[in-house]
Amino acid sequence: MKTVKSLCRVLVVVAALVALAAPIVSAQQLDGVWFKLKVSAKGYTLDTNTLAVAKFSGSIPVYMQFVSTNGVADVYYIRPWTQIDSVWTNMVTGTKSLIGSNQTFISDCGMTFMAGSYSNSISTFHTPFINIKTSGTGAFSSATYSGTGEIYSGSMNGKPCYGYFTIKGTSVAESKLPFTP
Repeated sequence: MKTVKSLCRVLVVVAALVALAAPIVSAQQLDGVWFKLKVSAKGYTLDTNTLAVAKFSGSIPVYMQFVSTNGVADVYYIRPWTQIDSVWTNMVTGTKSLIGSNQTFISDCGMTFMAGSYSNSISTFHTPFINIKTSGTGAFSSATYSGTGEIYSGSMNGKPCYGYFTIKGTSVAESKLPFTP
């Protein structure tokens, strides 16, 4: 009888430890995950000499990596990589907090994307939604990234620009990147 009670106590303690550890493990599901994304933008440029306003639109590929911040739950360094003058680089790294578990989002995520050259960039705010798929054991399997937002500042060919954009994509294996990080 004592053995059964002791075994039950041990099982309760083990179950409690597993329950406490599960959120910590799942909270870091995106650590080291890469996303292959497409940023599509539309808006207007302003020629500050003539005050002429013109439409612009375009899209760029972006690769983005999530890296945990020393095990702090739901907080990541986010490193977007864009191609500048034919070279892939990550000019900007931000620290962001995710909200939610397998369907998560980042509220008002501010990011700057370089667009092909140092004279072209957009500074943005968006709310991305990240849908994480896991295996039967809870391990990361894949994820999608989708969001829309505003271009509150930027420069296209030396002219200030403003507008909106979408960003969409899926997780990708590091071996599939077109560059070596």
